[in-house]
Amino acid sequence: MKRVLLIYNPMSGIQEFNHLLDETIAVFQQEGIQLDIYRTREQMDFFNYFEQEACTLYQAVLVAGGDGSVSLALNAMMKKNISIPLGIIPAGTSNDFAYYLGISPNLREAIRQLAKMRTRWIDVGKANDTYFINVCGGGVLPNVAHKVDQEAKNIWGKAAYFVSGLMEMSKNKSFRIRVKVDGEEFENNVFLYLVMNGPSAGGFTKLGVKASADDGKLDFVAIKSMNLVDVPWLFSKILRGEHYTDEHVQYLTGEEFEIEFLSGDEETEGINVDGEEGPSYPLSIQVCKHHLEVLY
Repeated sequence: MKRVLLIYNPMSGIQEFNHLLDETIAVFQQEGIQLDIYRTREQMDFFNYFEQEACTLYQAVLVAGGDGSVSLALNAMMKKNISIPLGIIPAGTSNDFAYYLGISPNLREAIRQLAKMRTRWIDVGKANDTYFINVCGGGVLPNVAHKVDQEAKNIWGKAAYFVSGLMEMSKNKSFRIRVKVDGEEFENNVFLYLVMNGPSAGGFTKLGVKASADDGKLDFVAIKSMNLVDVPWLFSKILRGEHYTDEHVQYLTGEEFEIEFLSGDEETEGINVDGEEGPSYPLSIQVCKHHLEVLY
């Protein structure tokens, strides 16, 4: 019988997955797969559960949680040289990359889909010594996840991110960065920037409208400092995926990025990687081509 490691975060989203554990076990048993289940209590559990010798027993690892849980699992796998397929059960408030892979937002459907054990290879990003499956960024939207409390996420879902993002932009906090991409150099005052492996971040499904996780490249999206009266119009263009040619947006594609923080306050200096706190500036970001096998 095949064996799969399942790690779940009991605090993710509205905690719906907690009530589907028995059903999940049954679905995988029907496919001839035994699940070994671990419940996380703190972030370090993601590293502790991944032991190289033990993981040789498994045909895949499943993570039930949000983007932050997936990020912790990804980094544990990469840093411990564990090369087995990763599957995402989208049990969090925001599961941007799972939906990009075509995994159903309906948990019961997602579980049945993943039990078929179909796989594909994708790129991952690396920012200094931290890996990311979806996005690394700084400024307003990337750090909204840390400012929306769990109760608001549970009640309002993704709408909490939208509202919080607009409120943060209304503070008009910009910062200056220098970006080097594949030999070219730019300086700009920005509200935010994102280096994206997939097209979606924070529930905005078309932010990286051209991004693909298997093209060997990363997409850079920055919203430049602007008059606040222009913000609602730009947000509407972002929702439609029509922002990449806007004068207030810088959209670049490349394999390697170097980003320096030139000026701003302490709040704008934070970096977010897949929903978790990221490394410090300066950033050296690169794409690791076809580096991870995923279930879809």
